[in-house]
Amino acid sequence: MKGLAINVVGIMIIALVGVAVLLMFISGSLSSMTNSAFCYFSKYIGISHSGICESKYSFSKTIKLNVDSKEELARYLGAYSILCWKEATKPLKKKDIICYQIFLNKPVGKVSEFDITHILETEGGCDELQNSIIKNETGAEIEYPGYCGDRDEICWNVSGNVIENQTLILIKYDTEQNQIVIKC
Repeated sequence: MKGLAINVVGIMIIALVGVAVLLMFISGSLSSMTNSAFCYFSKYIGISHSGICESKYSFSKTIKLNVDSKEELARYLGAYSILCWKEATKPLKKKDIICYQIFLNKPVGKVSEFDITHILETEGGCDELQNSIIKNETGAEIEYPGYCGDRDEICWNVSGNVIENQTLILIKYDTEQNQIVIKC
């Protein structure tokens, strides 16, 4: 009798695992995970996958900003960078993604990586997105003079090293660098 009970329990466990796998297929999470794994490996061994895999980047939102000061722009860029980081680094979703295409209504003055990092530091954003190394206006990488964590999770890819007359800013996540890239 005891041997039969163990067999029944084993069969029930196998059945429950089977049902769980079936539900994962139906809900799409396992399908998405296997598709991501296939695309990841096929990218590195050179298999042509003819449209099965997504393009390198997915796009999220286009935003039109009406800002009046460089501090306000730095605050928005810091906030959108944190949102992008949170979305792009979710488990099973980690991929290159352009989170935001931001269009400015007018130039508001010079905004540097220092300005954004300073806003992150003073408003508690460094707990979410760290930035220990910044580019100054000459393009040299320097340590941030305050404290915004130990990691460099923001890549400043801005022509002229400051946002001044640009009206389009991209905020994206790059999986290879494991950084938010602010580009214009």
